[in-house]
Amino acid sequence: MIEITEANLFRFPSSDGIHTVAGYRFPVENPRAVVQISHGMIEHIGHYTELIARMNAAGISVYANDHLGHGRTASPDEYGYFGAKGAREFVLRDLRFVTELARKENPDLPLIFLGHSMGSFLARLYAVRWGDELDGLVILGTAGPNPMLPAAKALAALSSGLLGANHPGKVLTKLAFGAYNSRYEKGVPEKAWITRDTAELDRFKDDPASNFKFSAGGFRELFAMLGEINKKSWAKKLPKDLPIFLASGDMDPVGGWGKGVKKVAKRMEDAGLEKLTFRLYPGFRHELHNEIGCDEFYRDLLAWAEGLIP
Repeated sequence: MIEITEANLFRFPSSDGIHTVAGYRFPVENPRAVVQISHGMIEHIGHYTELIARMNAAGISVYANDHLGHGRTASPDEYGYFGAKGAREFVLRDLRFVTELARKENPDLPLIFLGHSMGSFLARLYAVRWGDELDGLVILGTAGPNPMLPAAKALAALSSGLLGANHPGKVLTKLAFGAYNSRYEKGVPEKAWITRDTAELDRFKDDPASNFKFSAGGFRELFAMLGEINKKSWAKKLPKDLPIFLASGDMDPVGGWGKGVKKVAKRMEDAGLEKLTFRLYPGFRHELHNEIGCDEFYRDLLAWAEGLIP
């Protein structure tokens, strides 16, 4: 695990024309490749210190940023709010800025785009537009089709209209996360669905930037992303020869306890994607990179990445 310092931090103007985004570099000497991280909802790049350390140890430099409404990019009263309707576009464009910077600073190295959870939704949208410029795509903790999505989208739109898009989405939070611990033993921590590693949960239990309520407008954008990436046409828009590492835990509720992410894999296979690697880890919950027994996951990920490095 590494420590994030001011030396890792850089700033750039968000594409929304309002905010200044917190970006991060974690370089190594004589790097062999670059990984760009797109983080999930209600978190920030601090949740990825183990992943960054593993990449650095393998000779891979890492770039990342805190999304709008998250981490050092937002003030506490902005947590969970991307902006007005359609603001997911700004989040994508900010990711694009980091990609272009990483390319500029490492012009001859393979670039792998890694997204986790909500960050994987963004990664899946990103790859439709700019996948032909990537050397690899990693999709972790993603979600599959959900028949409840139309109702959730309608509720998010209604809540945004009646209460305001930046209003905390308390009902939406209960709808989205309420059943996430349903398959675990009784008495587990509220965020037990994230990882079995209670020490990892304890690291952020008092962190305001990891414990806020997502806004009604944030949910509106989140559900819109889910709608786009779970259309049957989504996988057909990806470059056929893009190497993809898709992984989830079979005890991750975001991935439908394995069933949802299997549907994602099936759609990718049916779309003729030639270089898909799919891993489903027994017993693992949402954060593969912070799970008990994560060495297995890192071995698989780094072995896959080695195949992309000349």
